[in-house]
Amino acid sequence: MFQDPNVKAIVCARGGYGTARFAEKISIDLIKSHPKIFWGYSDITYLHTIIQQKAGLVTFHGPMLASDLGKPDVHLLSKQLFSQLFEPTLLNYDEHISPLRVLTKGSAGGILTGGNLSLLVSTLGTANEIDTKGKLSAHRGCR
Repeated sequence: MFQDPNVKAIVCARGGYGTARFAEKISIDLIKSHPKIFWGYSDITYLHTIIQQKAGLVTFHGPMLASDLGKPDVHLLSKQLFSQLFEPTLLNYDEHISPLRVLTKGSAGGILTGGNLSLLVSTLGTANEIDTKGKLSAHRGCR
């Protein structure tokens, strides 16, 4: 899909814990020379880490088509936030949607990295180990 000029974005339909098994077969040079939007979360964390670190591309951590957005009971706000990727949409994200609680006052800036904690741990000690040096880190706990 990265090589196909007709494909503008790769949006994962669902996760796959086995992504580490085929990671070494991914052509980073191909991905670098054909950058695309890459979207997914949870088990896709391993692929995010590789694409970000080895190809130097920004990837997007967000809901997947089949396992999230395709469910009949998906929250309307999730659909609206996802649809803004395809057409300009005015959305105001404020504390009415989700109250915020300050844990430590201050501000921070930089590159955000992270993902599913169990997948991040699976990168440790490998050639694909997540690099958090000088970055803001965020992760979601194990399921």
